[in-house]
Amino acid sequence: MTSTRPVDLRGVLDNDLCIACGACVLADPTIELKLHPEKLMFEPSHPGNQAAADVCPAVEVDFAHLQDLLFPGSEQTPYGVVHSVMLAQSTDLDRNLKASSGGMIKELLVDLLARDDVDGAIVLQHVDGIEFAPGLITEIAEVDKLPGSIYHNLPKNRAIELLRENEGRYVLAAIPCELEGLYNYIFH
Repeated sequence: MTSTRPVDLRGVLDNDLCIACGACVLADPTIELKLHPEKLMFEPSHPGNQAAADVCPAVEVDFAHLQDLLFPGSEQTPYGVVHSVMLAQSTDLDRNLKASSGGMIKELLVDLLARDDVDGAIVLQHVDGIEFAPGLITEIAEVDKLPGSIYHNLPKNRAIELLRENEGRYVLAAIPCELEGLYNYIFH
């Protein structure tokens, strides 16, 4: 049986499917994630190799398997498994108004950082101007010093580096498709 899996990231690049998770950079060190000057999106510098395609969540996502894993025995609808829908915002008005999520991600971080079994969180931090990068925080007081959005779509290969450099248990703030790419890399 021959594999139908792509041998590189050409289809991802040609169809603007990159989510900038950084998994390809970890799998193929010849690739860099670069900001495309016209699309203003991060994407691989070139198509890379089979290893990059093997971990890329944009190449193929097995949603049925993922849903079975997360929600065993639940009905899968055209929207996936809908367990419940909730709307929540921080009751801290300042945190609410300064955050793209209504402050909920920051509220969760405050709660998690207060736990004994969490050593820190990897979140998006402001570097300079319009430059942002994943960084590590360990104190609750650092949460409100973060930018309004701390999980948006930027290269997460630095998150793996931070995990390698720091022993412990860390929360990773990211969008689900970025987590899928990192998961693919770690377990591939």
